[in-house]
Amino acid sequence: MDFQGILENFEFNHWSFHVAVPEELANELLKKNQRRVLVKFNQVGPYHMALMKAKAYWYILINH
Repeated sequence: MDFQGILENFEFNHWSFHVAVPEELANELLKKNQRRVLVKFNQVGPYHMALMKAKAYWYILINH
């Protein structure tokens, strides 16, 4: 699965950078019981990351 997201900031601690994941894509991953994902940034990677849930939306926390 591919999608392009925007790097955002929760602005509350040092682990705050994230990319929001569209609800449809998150639901598709969850149906397959897949919360671990491989992520590329500008064709660099892949990096192992996880799908996480905030109150408002699903996201991938950027910890690199």
